[in-house]
Amino acid sequence: MKKITARDYAREHRLSLFEVIRKTNRGELRSEIIEERGRKITYILLEEEVKSSAKNQEAQKSDTKKRGKGFDETGLYKRLESMEEEIRALRKIIEKCCEEKEKK
Repeated sequence: MKKITARDYAREHRLSLFEVIRKTNRGELRSEIIEERGRKITYILLEEEVKSSAKNQEAQKSDTKKRGKGFDETGLYKRLESMEEEIRALRKIIEKCCEEKEKK
């Protein structure tokens, strides 16, 4: 597991040191505090962070592919129409159930 100081992590990811410390306090980043020469230094553990950033990059790539040249706007409209039909059908079912409960 690779360790890097919080300050170096902040520089590398273009964040403020405050944001990095806040993320470690929330548990978003794994960290460990080590006392060196009488000072407490926060180290960020990078093994987990690399895996999560790889997942984020894959998600971003798939999103850009969807928006790329093969992006089909008419397909979205068809899906919207089918969803609206499903909503209408579900409303009818719910209304029918409500009417039956009122009759009882």
